[in-house]
Amino acid sequence: MRTTVLRWAPLLWVGGCLPFLGHGNPDGSDDASVDLGATGTFGDLWERATTTLTVIDGATGGYEMKTVDGAQDVPWPEDGAPLEVFIQIVNDQLVSHVWQQGEPVYHRIHEPLLALDSETYLWAAGTQGSRSFSMSDGHLFEVAQDAVGDAMVLSQITYGAHQGDFPPSAWPTQVLDADLTEVQP
Repeated sequence: MRTTVLRWAPLLWVGGCLPFLGHGNPDGSDDASVDLGATGTFGDLWERATTTLTVIDGATGGYEMKTVDGAQDVPWPEDGAPLEVFIQIVNDQLVSHVWQQGEPVYHRIHEPLLALDSETYLWAAGTQGSRSFSMSDGHLFEVAQDAVGDAMVLSQITYGAHQGDFPPSAWPTQVLDADLTEVQP
């Protein structure tokens, strides 16, 4: 899997979600050259394989679309320090495992999800943006929508199941839990 620092990642990591039609490329075709990683189930740990972003300028109506492969390391919005992010869906919760390189702990963040059926979840926290998660052919797909200033950001993330130890050997063993499942908007 190719690793790329995704410059727009803060929009995705804290983002929200509107279904973006189809899986694969924005034109509906599939790109066989992209390694989507291993397959799994919701409860497995997932890492990003590809990210497709569409940014629509609300002032002009213009848009730009970009696809990034292997966007596992993302920059922290404040100082650009790399973050590593893994997610899983367990007991109707989105569990995000996040480590900022150089920190002595990693964070495990629990957020509520709403199960629509056995293969689709909606992000149920907050009022900004929206997110959905679905399984297809053993891969996890996330679609998101966020408003950022005058722009609308749509994203589609394809995840491959994480293979190997968790936490990864570079990560600290100490974890700090944040349970947002009881927080009311």
